[in-house]
Amino acid sequence: MNQKEFDLLLDAAKMICGHLEKTALVSGCRRFLRQYMPVDAISLGFISLGNETILQMNDIIAPDQAPLTRGVCLGKKSIKTVFSLDDASPAIIRSGPDGNDPVNELFLRAALQPKCSGMVMKIKADKGKTGIVFIFSQAGYHYTFQDAEIFSLCSRLLDFTNPGPGTGSVFGCTPVPEEKKIFSDLDIIGKDTGLKPVMARVRQVAGFNSPVLLLGETGSGKEVIANAIHYGSPRAGFPFVKVNCGAIPEDLVDSELFGHEKGSFTGAICRRKGKFEQADTGTLFLDEVGELPLPVQVRLLRAIQTGEICRVGSEHPVNVDIRIICATHRDLRQMVAQGAFRDDLWFRLAVFPIHIPPLRHRPQDIESLVRYFVRKMAVEMNLDHIPEISPKGLARLQGQLWPGNVRELKNLVERTLIRRGRDLGRKTMLDFDALPLTAAPFSQDLTAQICKNHGLKSLDHVMAGHIRSVLCHTQGRIEGPKGAAAILALHPSTLRSRMKKLGIPSFQN
Repeated sequence: MNQKEFDLLLDAAKMICGHLEKTALVSGCRRFLRQYMPVDAISLGFISLGNETILQMNDIIAPDQAPLTRGVCLGKKSIKTVFSLDDASPAIIRSGPDGNDPVNELFLRAALQPKCSGMVMKIKADKGKTGIVFIFSQAGYHYTFQDAEIFSLCSRLLDFTNPGPGTGSVFGCTPVPEEKKIFSDLDIIGKDTGLKPVMARVRQVAGFNSPVLLLGETGSGKEVIANAIHYGSPRAGFPFVKVNCGAIPEDLVDSELFGHEKGSFTGAICRRKGKFEQADTGTLFLDEVGELPLPVQVRLLRAIQTGEICRVGSEHPVNVDIRIICATHRDLRQMVAQGAFRDDLWFRLAVFPIHIPPLRHRPQDIESLVRYFVRKMAVEMNLDHIPEISPKGLARLQGQLWPGNVRELKNLVERTLIRRGRDLGRKTMLDFDALPLTAAPFSQDLTAQICKNHGLKSLDHVMAGHIRSVLCHTQGRIEGPKGAAAILALHPSTLRSRMKKLGIPSFQN
């Protein structure tokens, strides 16, 4: 299963597997599928493997409609067709009646309307029974093979067989791989060590709808923390839409975020929902929010404040219910002072900032990260064993500055395995001495280069970064025996004065 398939499966699981009751289950399937294709109705039915000729079906046509329960009489030919369908391989119905196509005949017997097209798929059920799922679309739309691939994902979740002991599955649904469970079981590397203060703040804010601003250097793990906030919130079962604001061309930002109407500009051949509408009832993650142009910042502020957006080419507002999480590696307060970022938007987004420390400030996490990357990549590269890491190699990694943070560490592990993976014997250990790494932390030339890359051009910058790290560790507390002032050996009023001078906001918990 590739990453795209897994992401789709996870989205489906959150919408479908939260329901044990059949009606809600069918509705969840329809809601998931409608994100990717037209689904005017969906039917879930079961038939026994004996002489029973009635297919008992539960139909959902609209989310607020009472389910229609009905029986469809099947002849021997149709029953044989049901049992001959491939598991998890949908059959696409593209045309009208065809006496030579038994799948088409089966579909027409189950169809709610005389003129419709759709797909049919067999699923596993209790012993002695077979399940079958139909989806219907109005005439004029024909499902594609891409639609069928998405539809087939449902079969991995709609498994009504009895789960074996310890599977952890819901009504027998396929269990999600251990390392990819949602936040309640997610093992965030460093959550009990270098990221412990960060995770404490995540747990504080996850249950609310307040905006969250994630601050940290590139590659430090802001998206991982955004995942943790969403999947630890009441919105976990609803859409989680991610947008990289720095990757959208400036002339397409409005269309990407807010959508557009048909004919609103050249190439707008149909109405399109933007990221705000796609995230309705869920969470919208705006990565690199500091890259947004000033005019878009105005519309973003209005959307957050009013809960309304307007598609490009439309004057009619659309209501959206979303939770905003933003992330940036840039100094937004400095951008506000320079006029590159709106101050009103800054204050709106910075309700609950979370600073993610760079990897060089949490070397205790490096061993766990390296072992995770080695294990994951060894499996992806089909190596016959998981290489071990030598103590010397680990010490070498822990002595680096890592200007690219976790992403740089991951790339280094991958390069090492590419160069040496096939030649590694079971007794050979990774020592990471064959590749050019950054020099030791005490190199003045390297330190100057790192400072230049990250804008640390003065003692004030260095001091501000250290104070922010300590405040993150104390969860914003300044006073008291465990407060930032005690750790920094400063009087609380002196620390506050210095924070004000350096432009560091006080977010007391």
